[in-house]
Amino acid sequence: LLPLGVVTARRAHISVDILTEWVTTRGRHRLAVLEHVVGLIFAGLVTYAGYRGAVGAWESQDYYNGVLNIPMWIGHFAFLFGMLVFLIRLVVMLVIDLRRSA
Repeated sequence: LLPLGVVTARRAHISVDILTEWVTTRGRHRLAVLEHVVGLIFAGLVTYAGYRGAVGAWESQDYYNGVLNIPMWIGHFAFLFGMLVFLIRLVVMLVIDLRRSA
């Protein structure tokens, strides 16, 4: 998930600029705000699912089969941590774009 955070911070997601080329600068800032709100909704749902998975892995205390017997909750909590950091970054970018569009 770290590359996703870097791409988001650089605003380098793949995009189609057909509509946004006709919009004013203020309109582009408003579209950026809309983009962040939609991103927060979807990322929030994925984070919630990650939270449920992490709690389930913690409660079950299952291990991956193999030589090391690594607990499953480690991977689940690492994913949850990455998603939480991503959500925080989206909120920061939303606040920045809200100030810019006002």
